[in-house]
Amino acid sequence: MEFLKKLNKIQIALIAIVFSFAIAFTKYKLEVNLTNIVVDAQAGIVVVFAFITSTILWVLLALSNYKLIRAFIDGERSKAIVLGIVVAVFTSLAAYSVAGSVEKRRALLDSKDPQTVPQRLRDLVGYQSGFGYEVDNRIASNPSTPIDVLESFYGIEGQIGTDIRLASNSHTPNHILIGLSKRSDKLWREHILESLKRNPKVKGNELYFDTDMVLQETKRAD
Repeated sequence: MEFLKKLNKIQIALIAIVFSFAIAFTKYKLEVNLTNIVVDAQAGIVVVFAFITSTILWVLLALSNYKLIRAFIDGERSKAIVLGIVVAVFTSLAAYSVAGSVEKRRALLDSKDPQTVPQRLRDLVGYQSGFGYEVDNRIASNPSTPIDVLESFYGIEGQIGTDIRLASNSHTPNHILIGLSKRSDKLWREHILESLKRNPKVKGNELYFDTDMVLQETKRAD
């Protein structure tokens, strides 16, 4: 307390600004770091949103901390308690955001990692990372994903990216791969076919394209 009383307004302001900046910058950095994991058109939106919210947090937290320190120095106990609560709320919001970013990063990495256990992949289905269906897309291309999970992804409305990932996964059941090759929509058919061509089952001749570019199962001699 004696230390605080020796501070002038500029010093108090600097302390409030630096302390608040450290919290806001940590929030911003972790949120933006997610864009290093995901190549997505929404990445720019994530960066801008993180910058705006972190800047607002910085300003509000710095102002609250400044007034809190002044209230302590001036002996305004009631005011200090109220401002302390305000600072705690802003800090908690930042901590919540940081924890969320850490969780999203882990989800994005786990959903792509072939070493991730099947149950973890099951638990991540439908996870909202802030990048559309990126987690589902990663699970759909993961060789460790259980067959029934891959089957559940097939044909989900609006998740064409997931179908494209399914098309390249060697563990995707043949009937799904064949179904994907029958897609007639001009917008995505070419992308799906390119993905199917990369599938090990097609490269290994377990499946082949007929003249209409529809997959067929290779008949094996008894």
